[in-house]
Amino acid sequence: MKSKECLTKNSFLHKHGIWREYCVFFMKYNRTGRQIRAVASNPELSNIIGINSDRVILWVFGIGSALAAAAGILIAFDTDTRPAMGFNGLYGRYINNLTPFLL
Repeated sequence: MKSKECLTKNSFLHKHGIWREYCVFFMKYNRTGRQIRAVASNPELSNIIGINSDRVILWVFGIGSALAAAAGILIAFDTDTRPAMGFNGLYGRYINNLTPFLL
């Protein structure tokens, strides 16, 4: 019974497959995806053929940042979050980095 549940349309594997196919389609057939693949393969040659590699790198950085932000938001829904989260660790590292200069 459990194996049939994994193959339903609402399962995680099905959704993952749809996103994977979308990413493959984007990278293979979209103009921006082809430019990303060209710059990843050889940035100098892509500049020679007329692809602005700096603009493509900015696009990739923006897409990656948006995906990371979305992942952070989704994880925040699942975990206990509060405004001062991580402050103790940050404060401890700050003190450890300043200690050698204070002595």
